Amino acid sequence: MTDREIILNALPDPIGGDVPKIFSRPRAESADGWELFEKRFSELGGRIVRLHELQNLATKSWLVDEDARGFVRHLNYQTANEIWEAEVGVTVADCAVAETGSLLIRAAHGRRRMASLAPPLHVAFVKETAIVETLDEAMPLAAGRTSVIITGPSRTADIAGTLIRGVHGPGEVWVIRCDEQSDQRS
Repeated sequence: MTDREIILNALPDPIGGDVPKIFSRPRAESADGWELFEKRFSELGGRIVRLHELQNLATKSWLVDEDARGFVRHLNYQTANEIWEAEVGVTVADCAVAETGSLLIRAAHGRRRMASLAPPLHVAFVKETAIVETLDEAMPLAAGRTSVIITGPSRTADIAGTLIRGVHGPGEVWVIRCDEQSDQRS
């Protein structure tokens, strides 16, 4: 037995439930990348929602990425003046990764990655054509830019091995799947 195995075997089991073993799963037989993404994302505690569900958040303070404004312009939202005051952050993901249930969001002029990190609820719009099967396929999209990869709601088990959500970022992450024409609706 290696030193690493001895150390890992000595650690106690996590309190608060098992950590999802997303990265060790065999490749799914389903050819539908969206079906696999939604399954993995949901297993991680994320939620797939429809656009009309945002109506219930209209009274909250929003931090909206400029790319996402076309998707939410028909809602009566108010952009938060301060990042840390926002209750809802809205972004457009560059891609969704089917095998891990992850989102990739790149930096660019006018794109507020903090909208995906600071508010307690992060809502990400993902275009239907923006699904990739693996992280290997997603990584070239991040080349040359600062990016974040979001794999479900923020969680940590740093304190006594107890799993807690929302400590280092949003406690909730919602994804809205949209077609290429969604941002043209009024």
